[in-house]
Amino acid sequence: MSTNSAPQVPNRSVYSITIVILVSLVASLGAALLMMALGDTPRGILGSSGLVFIGVFGAGMKVLDHTKQNA
Repeated sequence: MSTNSAPQVPNRSVYSITIVILVSLVASLGAALLMMALGDTPRGILGSSGLVFIGVFGAGMKVLDHTKQNA
């Protein structure tokens, strides 16, 4: 093996999925903060932030699937 060989780049889909997860987490945190500011119950905060995470993650994965099919 040559010492000048370029490092192998991992699969780009790993980066894309990681970005979708991080965006989902940030959106979920934002929803939780909003619900806390509005004075919701802990169960309501957990439920709304969970639904936001699932929704954003699902939408992001659909976008990734659509762009992968059109590439």
